[in-house]
Amino acid sequence: TTAAATTAAWMVSDVIAYPERVAELLETWCSNKWADYMVITVKFQGDKPAWSELNHAIHLAKSNGYNCRAKHFFNNKNEVTLMVSKKEDTTTAAATIGGGISNVD
Repeated sequence: TTAAATTAAWMVSDVIAYPERVAELLETWCSNKWADYMVITVKFQGDKPAWSELNHAIHLAKSNGYNCRAKHFFNNKNEVTLMVSKKEDTTTAAATIGGGISNVD
Protein backbone atom coordinates (compact mmCIF):
# COMPACT_ATOMS: atom_id res chain seq x y z
CA THR A 1 0.00 0.00 0.00
CA THR A 2 1.33 3.41 -0.92
CA ALA A 3 0.77 6.52 1.12
CA ALA A 4 -1.32 9.32 -0.33
CA ALA A 5 0.59 12.50 -1.11
CA THR A 6 -2.15 14.70 0.34
CA THR A 7 -5.30 14.24 2.37
CA ALA A 8 -8.54 14.28 0.42
CA ALA A 9 -11.59 15.98 1.87
CA TRP A 10 -13.94 13.12 0.94
CA MET A 11 -13.63 9.48 0.02
CA VAL A 12 -16.47 7.15 -0.98
CA SER A 13 -16.08 3.38 -1.12
CA ASP A 14 -18.62 0.87 -2.42
CA VAL A 15 -16.30 -2.14 -2.69
CA ILE A 16 -17.81 -5.58 -3.20
CA ALA A 17 -15.92 -7.50 -0.51
CA TYR A 18 -16.48 -9.41 2.71
CA PRO A 19 -16.79 -7.22 5.83
CA GLU A 20 -13.36 -8.38 7.05
CA ARG A 21 -11.72 -7.00 3.88
CA VAL A 22 -13.60 -3.70 4.16
CA ALA A 23 -12.32 -3.42 7.75
CA GLU A 24 -8.74 -3.99 6.51
CA LEU A 25 -9.16 -1.24 3.92
CA LEU A 26 -10.73 1.10 6.47
CA GLU A 27 -7.80 0.58 8.81
CA THR A 28 -5.35 1.45 6.01
CA TRP A 29 -7.31 4.54 5.01
CA CYS A 30 -7.75 5.77 8.60
CA SER A 31 -4.24 4.99 9.84
CA ASN A 32 -2.78 6.89 6.87
CA LYS A 33 -5.29 9.77 7.28
CA TRP A 34 -6.13 9.66 3.57
CA ALA A 35 -9.42 11.55 3.91
CA ASP A 36 -11.20 13.84 6.34
CA TYR A 37 -14.59 12.28 5.62
CA MET A 38 -15.44 8.80 4.33
CA VAL A 39 -18.64 7.05 3.32
CA ILE A 40 -18.12 3.29 3.15
CA THR A 41 -20.58 0.50 2.47
CA VAL A 42 -20.14 -2.84 4.21
CA LYS A 43 -21.92 -5.67 2.43
CA PHE A 44 -23.03 -8.85 4.15
CA GLN A 45 -24.79 -12.10 3.34
CA GLY A 46 -28.11 -13.14 4.81
CA ASP A 47 -30.87 -11.15 6.39
CA LYS A 48 -28.94 -9.54 9.24
CA PRO A 49 -25.80 -7.40 9.37
CA ALA A 50 -22.60 -8.97 10.66
CA TRP A 51 -22.60 -6.91 13.87
CA SER A 52 -19.24 -8.15 15.19
CA GLU A 53 -17.49 -7.16 11.95
CA LEU A 54 -19.25 -3.78 11.96
CA ASN A 55 -18.25 -3.14 15.57
CA HIS A 56 -14.67 -4.06 14.68
CA ALA A 57 -14.66 -1.60 11.75
CA ILE A 58 -16.11 1.16 13.94
CA HIS A 59 -13.45 0.46 16.59
CA LEU A 60 -10.70 0.65 13.94
CA ALA A 61 -11.91 4.06 12.77
CA LYS A 62 -12.21 5.41 16.32
CA SER A 63 -8.80 4.07 17.37
CA ASN A 64 -7.24 5.96 14.45
CA GLY A 65 -8.71 9.35 15.40
CA TYR A 66 -12.04 9.26 13.56
CA ASN A 67 -15.67 9.39 14.57
CA CYS A 68 -17.77 6.66 13.01
CA ARG A 69 -21.49 6.08 12.65
CA ALA A 70 -23.21 3.06 11.09
CA LYS A 71 -26.56 3.33 9.33
CA HIS A 72 -28.62 0.42 8.01
CA PHE A 73 -30.79 2.02 5.33
CA PHE A 74 -34.13 0.34 4.70
CA ASN A 75 -33.65 -0.04 0.93
CA ASN A 76 -30.14 -1.50 1.29
CA LYS A 77 -31.06 -4.63 3.19
CA ASN A 78 -27.73 -6.37 2.64
CA GLU A 79 -25.39 -3.51 3.44
CA VAL A 80 -24.61 -1.00 6.14
CA THR A 81 -23.18 2.44 5.45
CA LEU A 82 -20.35 3.74 7.63
CA MET A 83 -20.01 7.52 7.90
CA VAL A 84 -16.55 8.40 9.12
CA SER A 85 -15.09 11.81 9.99
CA LYS A 86 -11.83 12.99 11.50
CA LYS A 87 -12.15 14.02 15.12
CA GLU A 88 -11.66 17.75 15.52
CA ASP A 89 -10.79 19.77 18.55
CA THR A 90 -13.66 21.85 19.90
CA THR A 91 -12.29 25.18 18.66
CA THR A 92 -11.96 23.89 15.09
CA ALA A 93 -15.33 22.14 15.18
CA ALA A 94 -17.07 25.28 16.40
CA ALA A 95 -15.56 27.30 13.56
CA THR A 96 -16.55 24.79 10.86
CA ILE A 97 -19.70 25.74 8.98
CA GLY A 98 -21.42 22.98 6.96
CA GLY A 99 -19.72 20.61 4.57
CA GLY A 100 -19.14 17.69 6.89
CA ILE A 101 -20.53 14.99 9.06
CA SER A 102 -21.04 16.46 12.52
CA ASN A 103 -21.78 14.95 15.90
CA VAL A 104 -20.95 11.43 14.74
CA ASP A 105 -20.04 8.98 17.46
